[in-house]
Amino acid sequence: MPNNIGIWVSTFFTDAGPDPISGWQNFYIAEVGAGTALAGLLTIAASINLKEILATHLLPKRMGQMLLIVICAIVVASIGLFPFKSEKLFGIESSLCGIALATTAAGNFLSKSAALAATQLTWRLVPLLISGAIAAAYLIGGGLLMMGSESGVYVIGIAIIVSMVATIHESWILLVEILR
Repeated sequence: MPNNIGIWVSTFFTDAGPDPISGWQNFYIAEVGAGTALAGLLTIAASINLKEILATHLLPKRMGQMLLIVICAIVVASIGLFPFKSEKLFGIESSLCGIALATTAAGNFLSKSAALAATQLTWRLVPLLISGAIAAAYLIGGGLLMMGSESGVYVIGIAIIVSMVATIHESWILLVEILR
């Protein structure tokens, strides 16, 4: 008598059918390399202007959120390179990154700090919107993959690209704009 649970588990974690994720391997390879370089740039930007960053109560959280964004992009792209991955499992993993981004962004935004002027609200709102959009893309893409729709891979690809652009933007702020 075959073990039905074992068959379900093996088909959940691997997919014997056509693999839409494998068609994205070159994209994932490029994004892992770019993401790693951008994470390094963000870290260097933070270390160069560490005194200025720590002098504010908003920038350390903003920098941490941007590091999480690029790390999620690296992780999702790296996981996309695993061979024989099922779409459902990739959807779950991508959704977990979306949940992590959404919860940390909301926590950073809602953290109780000193009374904020209108300009400081913008400094909190922009990272929330960026993180929220990226988190939503990971969650939507992951959900589509879990429901069996291959279009989820495209949505996750967009999330990764937006993550890279956001990281470049934040690196500029931490390298140049902070000194103005």
